[in-house]
Amino acid sequence: FFTAGMPRSGSTLLCSLLRQNPTNHVSPKNNGLIETVVGEANSWTTREGYKAAGIAAMEPRIGRFLSGMFPAFYPELAEGKAVFDDSRGWLAQIELLEKILERRVQIIVTVRDVKGVCAAWEKLFRAQTLTRPPRPAEQRVAGATTFQRCMQYMQPDATTGLWCNWLKDTIESRLADRLIIIPNSKLVANPIGVIDLLHRMLGLPEFVCDPANVEGDDETADIQTYGLSVHSLRPHVD
Repeated sequence: FFTAGMPRSGSTLLCSLLRQNPTNHVSPKNNGLIETVVGEANSWTTREGYKAAGIAAMEPRIGRFLSGMFPAFYPELAEGKAVFDDSRGWLAQIELLEKILERRVQIIVTVRDVKGVCAAWEKLFRAQTLTRPPRPAEQRVAGATTFQRCMQYMQPDATTGLWCNWLKDTIESRLADRLIIIPNSKLVANPIGVIDLLHRMLGLPEFVCDPANVEGDDETADIQTYGLSVHSLRPHVD
C-alpha cells in the first residue's frame, strides 16, 4: 500500500499508528524508493542497448524489472507483512504504479484545511528565529509578512502547493477512486476508529492501536533538508 499525505496533515501520525501493528511494515519518510522507481521508469528508453533491441520488445522486460523492485526493496512482503510505503510523491504516480504492478492501487491520503497547513508551516518558521536556514534575498523580501509566506507555501513549486496540484490532477484524471482520504480532524478525534476502519478497508486483520503510545521514525533526512525536525510527534494523541 502507499501513503501520500498532504504536508502537515497527520501522515506521520497515521504511519506511527499503523507501525504499532507487528504485522505491518511502514517505511520511514524519504526512504528513496520512489526516486529509484520513477527515475528508472523515466530513463530506460534513452539507453542504447534497449533501443538497439527494440523499445517495444524491451518494455515487458522493464515492466517486470520495475515490479521486482518492490519485493526486492521490501523483504517483509515475503514474510507476509502488509507494507506501507510512505512518500507523498506517489500521489502523482498512480498510473505508473498501476502499469508496473498490473493492478489497481490504493493511495492513503491524509488531508487538512489549507489554512491549518499554512498555519503549521508558519508556526515552524517562527520557531526558527535564530536557527532557520538562510534564504535567498528575493525569497526573504517576497516572504516578509505572514500573508506573503502563506502565499509562498502555496506556490506550485512549494511542497504544499505542489501536493494540492497533484490532488487536483488526480481528481480531474478520474483517479479519485484510488484514494482513501483521511481528514486530519477525524484521525486526531478518533485514532482507534480510523485505524480499525482502514485495516478493514484494506482487507487486513483487525487491529486496535494505542494513541497514548505514539512513536516517530528516523527524521535525519528531514533535519538535514529543513534545518529542524518537521515530523516530530507528541507521545500521545490529544
